[in-house]
Amino acid sequence: MPGFETIAKPHSDIAHGKFTLDTYAAKLGNVVKSTGNYEYRNAKRFFQKTYVTDGLKRLLSVVERRLKGNGGDAIVQLQTPFGGGKTHTLIALYHKAKEWDAKPIVIVGSEMDARETFWGKLEMQLTGKTERFKGHLAPGIDSISELLKVSDSPVLILMDEMLNYLTRAGGVSVKKVTLAEQTMAFMLSLTEAVASCQHVAFIVSLQSSEIGPLEEKFQLFTQLLARMKRVITPVEDNEIGNIIRTRLFSKIDEKGAKRIVREYTNSAQKEGILPENKQASEYRKDFQASYPFQPEVIDVLYKRWGSFPDFQRTRGVLRLLSRVVSRTVKKNRPYITLADFDLADADIRAELLEHAGQEYQSILSSDITTRNQGAKTVDGNVGSAYQLLELGTRTATAIFLYSFTGGSERRGTSRNQIKRSATLPDIPVSVVDTAINELSERLFYLRTENDNYYFDTQPNLTRILQIHKENVDAGLVTSRADKELNRCFKATSHTRLKTYIAPKTDREIPDEAAFKLIVLPERDDAFCRKLVEKHGEQTRVNRNTLFFLTPHLGHADTFLNKVKEVLAYDAIHQDTSLNLSKEQKKEVASKLASAPDELNNALCSDYRMLLIPNQEGFCEKELGISASGMNTLLAGGVYETLCANSQILKKIGARNISELYLKEPESELYLKEPEIVLSSQLLNSSLRTPGEKRRALRDVWEDGIIEGVEAGLFAIGEQCGGKLIPHHFKNTPRDVTMDGAEVLIKPELILENITAQEILSKFLKKNDSISTSAPFYYSPDSGNASRPLRAAWENAIRDGVKRRIFGVGEKIGDELTQRAFGEEPGKIRLSDTEVLMQAALCKAPVPPVPPEPPGNGGGIIDEPPGEDDTSRKSLHFAFRVPSGTVNDMALQVNSLQGKFREIQIVLKAMDGEISEDDYEQLKADFEDSGIDVEEEV
Repeated sequence: MPGFETIAKPHSDIAHGKFTLDTYAAKLGNVVKSTGNYEYRNAKRFFQKTYVTDGLKRLLSVVERRLKGNGGDAIVQLQTPFGGGKTHTLIALYHKAKEWDAKPIVIVGSEMDARETFWGKLEMQLTGKTERFKGHLAPGIDSISELLKVSDSPVLILMDEMLNYLTRAGGVSVKKVTLAEQTMAFMLSLTEAVASCQHVAFIVSLQSSEIGPLEEKFQLFTQLLARMKRVITPVEDNEIGNIIRTRLFSKIDEKGAKRIVREYTNSAQKEGILPENKQASEYRKDFQASYPFQPEVIDVLYKRWGSFPDFQRTRGVLRLLSRVVSRTVKKNRPYITLADFDLADADIRAELLEHAGQEYQSILSSDITTRNQGAKTVDGNVGSAYQLLELGTRTATAIFLYSFTGGSERRGTSRNQIKRSATLPDIPVSVVDTAINELSERLFYLRTENDNYYFDTQPNLTRILQIHKENVDAGLVTSRADKELNRCFKATSHTRLKTYIAPKTDREIPDEAAFKLIVLPERDDAFCRKLVEKHGEQTRVNRNTLFFLTPHLGHADTFLNKVKEVLAYDAIHQDTSLNLSKEQKKEVASKLASAPDELNNALCSDYRMLLIPNQEGFCEKELGISASGMNTLLAGGVYETLCANSQILKKIGARNISELYLKEPESELYLKEPEIVLSSQLLNSSLRTPGEKRRALRDVWEDGIIEGVEAGLFAIGEQCGGKLIPHHFKNTPRDVTMDGAEVLIKPELILENITAQEILSKFLKKNDSISTSAPFYYSPDSGNASRPLRAAWENAIRDGVKRRIFGVGEKIGDELTQRAFGEEPGKIRLSDTEVLMQAALCKAPVPPVPPEPPGNGGGIIDEPPGEDDTSRKSLHFAFRVPSGTVNDMALQVNSLQGKFREIQIVLKAMDGEISEDDYEQLKADFEDSGIDVEEEV
């Protein structure tokens, strides 16, 4: 697109910046005196630079008809807002009066002395002298009519600045009233006289703001308004664009303008930045009428700035836009927007600050115009390709122009309005979006409320926040970050991961068979490898139990920045010296309330890189970002990710245990003893080699083992001292320990049932005795036979002893000692010294002695039972206690206490020694237990 000046050619004085403040200072009095700006006092030049509005056309037509005797209203009230073109209209009437051969009478109240009178001015300009109306008493209707008839030509009376004069005339006394009241009486008489005279027109100019004060001060003014029935507004809002174009530009190529407007509108429509309440065709029409100015330029100046009481809507806009045009020429701008107002230009800045307030001088300097700070910094941050376009400054400038209004209209503007003003041809609107975001963070006085942007004398919360963030103590950030890490990674029963936050050494991570998540504030592969390999001075055994979570970019910048932001908001909340608005306080409270979720989301955003040890080093897995506000505990999320990626198996079935560990010795777990496997070996098998599949955790293994034992896929027992003892098969184990000597056993090695007779025939055979543990001896190289379940074996022994098929006792050396035969054998210990004895080697129990018949002295005697007596009245044992059987003996003694009132034990310990201190302690312990000891010397 070409520069606007090639299509809309500025007047020479504007293009070269040769206009002055007086260029648009139109004064009717100066025109009458043939002084002042040539462009106003020369009729031809004046109309060349004047856009004739519909209102002005109507007014000229009405007045011309009246002066030429062709009808038309005699009295017209010219009503305008401040700066609404009234002076320009009066000058147009003055020049036209001469063209119509009428005599113009001009009364400008602001140029009169307080003691001068309207009627004196009227006579002087009609006759050249003052004879009839010399005094301060207002003449009547007849006198005025006679005066008006003196003129040989039509008379056009133009009256302006009436309130200005009346305010001063109110201080001049005339008899019992004031000169102001006499003037109001004259005005009423004048309207009557003008109405009765042909070829006379009376035009009174009133600003909208003057009517209220006049009605309040002067009762006669209401009557005067009633007589000025015809009211004409010379300039409508939709005509201001044409007025400005005509005044500032000598020629406009409408075809060229139309092409640029069409291209811009099409682009804006695609970018979605056209006004929401307008169709593209409507906006195109508005732009065509205001070109080279964007429609928003006219709207903002004429409506927003024009609502300031002292801002002249037409004159002020013209003066300001003349400077903007002059500064923008040759910048290759195809059109002019609010962003083209160079706020660094002293004249433009002064024009705006006159109405906005001088307090904004420092604000402009701080946020927009000073090099290397504020908006100028943003210019270089939106991308190197756009640095020279000053998009930061343009965006801030547009917002500044939208920030003011002297009326009730809301301050500020939306993003779309900013984008329309700040963007340039071939520049993506997204770049302006970036500039807005940057400005919101960097500018001290840019306020944002509900997506509404404006500059204010009160610092914005974003900038306050930035300053507080810059002053947050680093130690506080570290402390709060650690606290949040512990909160967000809080280990629960649901995570199945023990979490360790930022360990400093490998000793801090225990070497145990449990899955562990190590959270590091920054990625450090060397440190991670050390944790996997070492535990203090020892080589780590459970190397496949560690997982590492680190920031995906290496550093947790987002999280730490959010921590700093929360601390800054807290400091702002505590700072009572800040004069925060109600909305700002509400925003601070809202930010603090949402801090936990914000911190969690920031942490989730950063901590996404999961490092999983393998043979080569680490396998990387990036976690997804959880939905905002979910507040998910990350340890749980990591565990689920590991399970979903088959790094941890959440379930292992009993059949898998059987197939993988008991039937295939060449499988993942190589078994030197393929018929059995330690349950602890199952748990540890996948936890020691990095990269192996991690089968599951303890409780999952326990569930699978219980299921397998119940289903008969394998048995569970213990292996210790060269013995393999099955405990449970096809029933539910009392407990599964997953440690020590606990083993799983193939079904082929299990005898579910055995009888006493089978024990005799298969095991005792021709032996005098066998150890009760004999069936359980195990050697993986000897081709093992089946062995009975412990409970079945013990039950068969009890049955055989009580039925006298064999006896049970102890064998020490070559000496056999019978314990039970034909009676309850007590606890079966399955020890090497506990033996089953051939029945021929056993003595039958001595029957109890029957009681003496009555009359023989009575009493209980200790004697074996008779043939018909099956109980004993007393016991007498002497035995040696084999090593490791004290507990068993204690159980039997405890059982006897429930059957006999008194039990005596003679304790003899030989072939050893005990210190005197220990001997005394032993006696004390007996006494503490309530045992009376009779010490044998």
